[in-house]
Amino acid sequence: TVGTLDLASDLLDYASDDNVVGFILDIDSPGGAANAIAPMLQAIKEIQKLGKPIIAHCDFCASAALWIASQCDAVMLDNRLSEIGSIGAYASILDNRENLQTGEKIITVYPDESEDKNKAVREALEGKYETLKAELSDLVAEFRAAVKSARPNLQTDAEGVMTGAMFRCDQGVKIGLADGMMTLKECVENVFIRAEFK
Repeated sequence: TVGTLDLASDLLDYASDDNVVGFILDIDSPGGAANAIAPMLQAIKEIQKLGKPIIAHCDFCASAALWIASQCDAVMLDNRLSEIGSIGAYASILDNRENLQTGEKIITVYPDESEDKNKAVREALEGKYETLKAELSDLVAEFRAAVKSARPNLQTDAEGVMTGAMFRCDQGVKIGLADGMMTLKECVENVFIRAEFK
């Protein structure tokens, strides 16, 4: 499958092509891993430095996908049922330390010199979530700051905006998560218009 490293690389390759006037990120995603965001943000910044427009066209745009979309020159939702939001983070941990069918157990041993290795996960498996929650809180703070910085008209005090809620098109535009509603074809036309004025 194609990941953000591939997409970011392609964007950068096309960014230097004089035949390319601008970009549209066509997003329909529930999000993904936080470590996949950085390459896309770097590519978006490079495109913007080159003076080429880049807009996000979104149908379902949540979590990490919103983080990426928010850094574009504009965020357009495709239709009235399109959704945007989910500013937040979570972690899933698989507890596979014991095979309930066979009774086999996995025993993991850490030397004294590695007491902090995988600490948050090890504690969570024991029902202690504070360390992992603190790590996630740091990530959410960075996420919030990035969206606020890129979306200066965002109504951060609106209910649910900064706590992970999703919003349909009209509400998403009203609170500033998106700039309007456009089809993909309209977004293509918009990129050409933006390119003429840059």
